[in-house]
Amino acid sequence: MCQCRVRLRPYRLRRRGGPPFSSLNLPRLAGPDYPATVAIARSALHDVLFRAAEELGASITLGTTVASLNETSGTVEVEFSDGERGAYDFVVGCDGFHSTVRKLAFSDVPEASFTGLAVWRATMPRHRDVDSMQMFYGPNTKAGVNPHSATRCSCFWSSRSATATGCRRTRCTCCWPSSFGFQRDGDVACAPMGERPAKVDYRPMNSFLLPSPWHRGRVAVIGDAAHTTTPHLATGAGIAIEDAVVLAELLAADLSVAELLEQFMARRFDRCRLVVETAVKLGEMEKDTTIPIQSHFDLMSATFRKLAEPI
Repeated sequence: MCQCRVRLRPYRLRRRGGPPFSSLNLPRLAGPDYPATVAIARSALHDVLFRAAEELGASITLGTTVASLNETSGTVEVEFSDGERGAYDFVVGCDGFHSTVRKLAFSDVPEASFTGLAVWRATMPRHRDVDSMQMFYGPNTKAGVNPHSATRCSCFWSSRSATATGCRRTRCTCCWPSSFGFQRDGDVACAPMGERPAKVDYRPMNSFLLPSPWHRGRVAVIGDAAHTTTPHLATGAGIAIEDAVVLAELLAADLSVAELLEQFMARRFDRCRLVVETAVKLGEMEKDTTIPIQSHFDLMSATFRKLAEPI
């Protein structure tokens, strides 16, 4: 097994302090001999994609962004933040939730919706018994662990939050959950097994879906720039990759830009909307303690069965 990724067993679901009470089996899309899911650290995934793009001859420039876009007859003139310029047949912005391309190309973008939840994430040494994604449900919070290599796992803790503003401190003790297992060390909070607060990522959960179509002329946005989801289905990166796969397939076909974009939206919008809206619904269910936990998993299972359909 590669040291940078892990084949996962079915998700295990637990109540606080108790044994597993349920599990979530995901469809094995690649066939019975392959796992349903594979966990990998984002940094490792970035390395894999970077190397693959270079091997295919892609030109990669880091540390720059788009400064201006000007569509003329049949091309888009682009000025970059480093002063370079270029003219392109088609521009795709896959530059995240705070997309610069989206801001430049679209004038009628709705605001993101704050869900009233926030999440803390950290990477920690992996215990030998952590062999699957495990989630622990309490009356007002949810925690979980997810192994992504032979020696490391990610850990998360989510709860309600009154503010949509992320914490900008590099060493923050104000928003650390005491139930997450951290202890104080002077004026700095310390995570178990030596992890430092600067390695903990705290973010409010926002939801965003750009209305169709996700393009203006010859400029389009995909991924988080078009659809940002909360982590309840752990599918945000997956549907972003799907966007790229479908777009690449259509670019290789003999289609006009207008035909390409029409087919792209027909294949992507409803599927991405399903993920965004279901994740928000799961968050609302978490905040309502009268809803049985099993109802969460029933919704998740039904959604994953739908997502197992061809794209």
